[in-house]
Amino acid sequence: MMLVAAWYGHRLLFLSLAVFCMGSDIIDGKIARWLGQTSELGAQLDSWADLAMIVCGPFCGWWLRPELVHTEALALGAVLGGYGAALAVGYGKFGRLTSYHTRAATFSAYFVGAGAIMAIAGGSTSLFRLGALLVAYAELEEVAISWVLPDWRANVPSLSHALTIRRRASVSSGPVSQ
Repeated sequence: MMLVAAWYGHRLLFLSLAVFCMGSDIIDGKIARWLGQTSELGAQLDSWADLAMIVCGPFCGWWLRPELVHTEALALGAVLGGYGAALAVGYGKFGRLTSYHTRAATFSAYFVGAGAIMAIAGGSTSLFRLGALLVAYAELEEVAISWVLPDWRANVPSLSHALTIRRRASVSSGPVSQ
């Protein structure tokens, strides 16, 4: 729906849908954790929804505010490059979306999402630029997590947690006693 709204130049409808999608993305995870209803499938569905937003966002921005794509090319490149690198490494190693939902990725998504909404609404691009820096850091962390994890798992909150998982896996698969 956001793509259609942007394609037809309905900026207010697009912005309303974007705020709704961002808000529901924040709330649904919190509700699932509060109710103890988190699952591997839920984490993967959330990652697919996030990927859809990442892929659709630049198109929507281009259709609604094409000048932003030019003025914010560096920040947009950092966002797309960061996500692309983490996606490529995750698929390369595990054959699927990583679905780590790290703290850094969550935090950076808030900034870049809110910043994109503000910029498309005609406001400052500063929040989007800050978000782009945070995304670059968060996605480097996700690449590192993919590098150290022995096998795929969802909801790894940080590189520190991934290193703990790796240590535990190496201890449990250590030499077999005779």
